[in-house]
Amino acid sequence: MTDERRPTEVRDDYWIRVDAPNYLGPEGEEVVTGKWMIFVWSKNVDEIWSKIRDATVEGRLGIAAKVATMQPNSNAFNPDLKLICVYTEDWRDVVDVLRVRKELFRMGFDRTLTYKTDAATYRGEYAASGDSVAMYRGKGTEKVLEPLLGDYELKSERSRVLAYMRLHSEEVHRIAKKHEVVID
Repeated sequence: MTDERRPTEVRDDYWIRVDAPNYLGPEGEEVVTGKWMIFVWSKNVDEIWSKIRDATVEGRLGIAAKVATMQPNSNAFNPDLKLICVYTEDWRDVVDVLRVRKELFRMGFDRTLTYKTDAATYRGEYAASGDSVAMYRGKGTEKVLEPLLGDYELKSERSRVLAYMRLHSEEVHRIAKKHEVVID
């Protein structure tokens, strides 16, 4: 059952969360999930959340999504801005991370968004504290391999991500070949 509550009407919970269909939760002990972070003004959060919620439940976005409610949160850097997180199963799966970003772009989220790993969150790293938290940062894209083409900026673990992509992702190589991109 989908949680139909409106973020502006909830004051006794920090978050409202929905899961994509057939998502059973994390496997294994390594934290590899991550999220695209969308900051919206409180006055717009109900409308925007309903779009994200519906797209998640329909299976068009990632594995889950959540939205900050009106309950005060010490991690928020501005109480009038609410955070919506759109989760992916594995930050190393660049194709899926960018698929979700591409769908967000199609939904109208065309400004720069930040992607943060859940491991960084669990370590207590927050931009409001001055930490550099972005794994990916970029505007919407029509190409699947924008990190390789330069529109996305890979932050803290760039070489590790690129090495992973080169060694483990046949899908990345297939798409790179289609777009005539060389992975060096």
